[in-house]
Amino acid sequence: MKESKFEVHVIKLADEYFLDFYIDDYGDDDNITLVDLHLVPVHTFAKLSVSDDKLEIRWFDPEWLEDLIKENKIRIHHEDNGDYILLTAKPKELQKFVSKYVDSEEAFEDGLSVELFRRK
Repeated sequence: MKESKFEVHVIKLADEYFLDFYIDDYGDDDNITLVDLHLVPVHTFAKLSVSDDKLEIRWFDPEWLEDLIKENKIRIHHEDNGDYILLTAKPKELQKFVSKYVDSEEAFEDGLSVELFRRK
């Protein structure tokens, strides 16, 4: 099994917490694959919700984002290679975007989500 390490920071935008993931280490340098050579290290942001015994981590729905961009409902610097959209905006512009949609249920509805529970 291949192991990768991420550097993760907690940030606060629009009174909500987010996790900022950045790959720190792809794993053992002796086992770098051709796929690894084609990966571009980027930051990914996920909304963090905390309750008594649970952490919920939710990423933006990529199809929702794609629809907004294609319909010209948002104008944010990005690159679209036909398969993925990479937001290339400067930090202030990204923070403004995230803050605007932080409470949009639709923005996170079909995105990746993970729930972590405290052991009892």
